[in-house]
Amino acid sequence: RAGLVRQIETKQKTLTRNQEDAQNDFVGQQNEIAQKILQRLGPVIDKYAKENGLGLIIDISKPWPDGPVLWAGQSVDITKTIVEMYNSQSGVPAAPSASRPSGATRPGGTTTKPATPPATKPKGGDSQK
Repeated sequence: RAGLVRQIETKQKTLTRNQEDAQNDFVGQQNEIAQKILQRLGPVIDKYAKENGLGLIIDISKPWPDGPVLWAGQSVDITKTIVEMYNSQSGVPAAPSASRPSGATRPGGTTTKPATPPATKPKGGDSQK
């Protein structure tokens, strides 16, 4: 029995270490990607800020309490504008529209609703008090 307990504890420690390693790898890769994106978007953000007289641009991607901003209205979100500026400068084509392609059809099937079971009165009188 003691041997099994030690095996379980060892496997739990190994699992915990593997989870921590995976989480650290994920965060590292996420930071790497964010750094590469910021390197490309930095000049665009700088240009936009100067052209619009902005003294500060804040990343609001993490809501409070994980980020510093308690609340931000949609009217101050410049993300779409920055992405459009970057795309026009880099030659990235515009995102496809959300409409369905012309040849798209809906899957076949019925459009009838399933039958609704008849309402029944609860047993034992009035259960709502």
